[in-house]
Amino acid sequence: AIQNIEIITNPSVKYDPDGMAGIINVVMKKNIISGVNGVLNLNLGTGEKYGADFLLNYTTKKYNLFFGGNWNDNTDKGNQHSSRETYASDTTTYLITDGSRNQSRNGKQIKAGIDYFPTDKTSITVSSELGRYGFNSFGDVNIHNYQPLGTMNIYSVQNSNSGRSGDFVSASASFLSRFNPDGTHKLEGSFDYRNRNGFSDETQDEYSSDASYSDMNDYLSRVISREEDNENNYRAKLDYTLPLGTARFEAGLQSRIESESEMLDFKDFNTALQQFENNPDFTSSMDFKENIHSIYSTYSGNLKAIEFVIGLRGEYNKRTTIHYKEYDPTRYELDRFDLF
Repeated sequence: AIQNIEIITNPSVKYDPDGMAGIINVVMKKNIISGVNGVLNLNLGTGEKYGADFLLNYTTKKYNLFFGGNWNDNTDKGNQHSSRETYASDTTTYLITDGSRNQSRNGKQIKAGIDYFPTDKTSITVSSELGRYGFNSFGDVNIHNYQPLGTMNIYSVQNSNSGRSGDFVSASASFLSRFNPDGTHKLEGSFDYRNRNGFSDETQDEYSSDASYSDMNDYLSRVISREEDNENNYRAKLDYTLPLGTARFEAGLQSRIESESEMLDFKDFNTALQQFENNPDFTSSMDFKENIHSIYSTYSGNLKAIEFVIGLRGEYNKRTTIHYKEYDPTRYELDRFDLF
C-alpha cells in the first residue's frame, strides 16, 4: 500500500518551525481494486485482554467509500515493593511498602469517509472519526514506617483508585489538483478539526493498622482530586507547487487555531469535622488560546552537483493564557511576528 517514503533530514520553511527534528513522509498508493474488500482482526490475551477492529472499502473508478472501527479492553495486574532509608544526624528511618497495582485500559472508535476522483488529476477526501477512551488504576499497599532505635513504629494501609475517561472526535477534508501529466504542477489544500475532552478523578486513603495490617478505622490522610479538560484544534493549509525546468517554486498559507480549558479540584479530609474541604494550594483552572497564521515561499534547484533550497516563512502568533487560583486570575499574553 506504500508508494514511497521520503526522508526529509532538513525540512524547509514549508513545514512548521516548532521542532528541530526531521520528517518522514509516507506516500500511499491509490487503491485501484474495484468492488468490496475489507479486513477483520480479533485478538485475545491472557490476563483479561480483548480487542477487535475492522475496515471495509467499496471502490469504483470515481470514488472509494470506507468504514471501520475498533474496540479494546486490556488489564494489567502487578505487584509493587519498595524499601527506603532516610538518614538524619544519627537517626535512620525506614519505609517499607508492599502491595498490588492493577491497571485497565479500554477504548472504542468508529471512522468513515469517502475519496472522490472527479477527474484523473483531481481527488477529494472527506473523513471523520469519533470514539471514547478510558483508563483505571487500583492499588492496595501495606506500609511500615519505623526507626529501630527510636519510638516511631507505624503500620498503615493505603488504598488508591484513579480513573480517566473522555470522548474525542475529528473531521478532515482535503483536495489535490494536478495540472500536468506527472503531477509536479499542483495545488493541494486540507482542513482538520479535532476535539478531545476528558474527566479524571483520584482518591487516596491511608489509615493506621496493626502489625498484621488489619484496619484500625483511623484515617491518617484522605485526598480527592478531580480534573476536567476540553481541547479544540483547527488547522487549514493551502500549498501550490510550480516546476521550472529542473527548479521548483512552492508557496503556501496555513492557520492553526487551538483552545483548551482545564480545571483541577483538590480536597483534603478534615478529620475533626469528618468532611472533605477544598485545598486552595492545589486547586486552579486555566484557559489557553493560540492562533498561528503562516505564509511561506521556497525556490529549489541545483548548480551542477549542488542542490539548494532558499525559503522564507512568516508567522504571526497570538497566544493568551489565563490562570485562575482562588478566583484571582493571572493573564499571560504573547503577540509577535517571526521570520524563518
